[in-house]
Amino acid sequence: MIGISISLYDKFDDLGVLLDIIRHNWEDEYYVSVCSNHPDAPTKIEPFEDEIDHFEQGAQIEYDPSMEDPRGEQNLYYRIYDTIRRAARAAISADGVEYVFHLHTDAWPLSESSLQSLVEETADRDAAVAFPAKTHSFLKHYPPGSFGDQYILFDAAKATEVDFFEREPLDFPPTLIHQILPILCLAKFGWGELYHYTNCSNRQHWDGKPSTEIRNSFRPMFYDPTLDYLHVATEDFRGDLGKSLQAQYLARYGIRHGERVEHLRSEHELPEDVLSDRLDAWFDDLDDRLKWYGASVDTFGRDIRIVRSFLEADSRLEQLKLLAQHKTNGSHAQEAIVSVYAWLRSLVADNTSEEPYPVGYNVFPDRTLHDHYHSLLHPEDFPAEIREAVDRNFGDE
Repeated sequence: MIGISISLYDKFDDLGVLLDIIRHNWEDEYYVSVCSNHPDAPTKIEPFEDEIDHFEQGAQIEYDPSMEDPRGEQNLYYRIYDTIRRAARAAISADGVEYVFHLHTDAWPLSESSLQSLVEETADRDAAVAFPAKTHSFLKHYPPGSFGDQYILFDAAKATEVDFFEREPLDFPPTLIHQILPILCLAKFGWGELYHYTNCSNRQHWDGKPSTEIRNSFRPMFYDPTLDYLHVATEDFRGDLGKSLQAQYLARYGIRHGERVEHLRSEHELPEDVLSDRLDAWFDDLDDRLKWYGASVDTFGRDIRIVRSFLEADSRLEQLKLLAQHKTNGSHAQEAIVSVYAWLRSLVADNTSEEPYPVGYNVFPDRTLHDHYHSLLHPEDFPAEIREAVDRNFGDE
């Protein structure tokens, strides 16, 4: 049997649709394990209880988008890893489960046969883990490498043998979630048991623009026509355009059964040409607002979160910083923006903490790594059952 592990925070509507895909549109039986660290998750999960084999509430790690980095960023990464660990570990240990496919709740595999083909390929290679990754991103972050935290397949027996998810979140120093999983894979199995099954080059946006030309290939959405994967961050889109995109792809694949699927399609499905026109109009509106700054949506690699931050920035300096960091065109124009930002920042900034440290300069002469990592964490953000690890692993204050 194949297990499906699903991690989420509050996208319970997406969870309902994903469960409908698995339970009411696929033929085989699957073991489904879910973890959410939303404080009200046990109540919100009640409508889906009959379709979930195992549910576990994640650790109550404090986070909200208004937190300043690095506190907010690191807490978010710990929270994501905690839910992945709990959901996948339960599925891996379940009786009769041979492989476990991990998903976030807004990541939908649209084809049962494509998933089964991946399982067969992984078995033929005798691989312990099959993972998606952009090759250049993995190499850029190696060691240990970097890959996505969804659409990952685990051999349950191999993962059980090495206790793959043995380590709790705070057993890792603050780091990117996309590097925690490569750390575990390489340490537990070694490169010979890993299967890089896609370099993600076939991912595209709704208009066919390939992800290789987009700064963040996960946001605001991607569709992989070779693997039949769909990810839509509906919160990135204007109004209900994201939900209409979800409905459009469900229709393309003939996915129609289940209460939540039926509701999504009946409420949000549009003719493809109408939806395309509305998406174009949305981008045109954004481009009209951005053109006064010499920018466009493509300037930011279509990352709508960065576009919104730019348009809502309190100062021209903040806008120049975003342009300097995220402009994707290259060229002398970008170099000029970076130079102007550096000059303006030198006039108004009250410190240089954001600047790179000079090569060879010991910026923390009196600190151990424990001291440094502890300074990045706030023990009160972590629940009692894991809070002691802040001091145990990162040093006393």
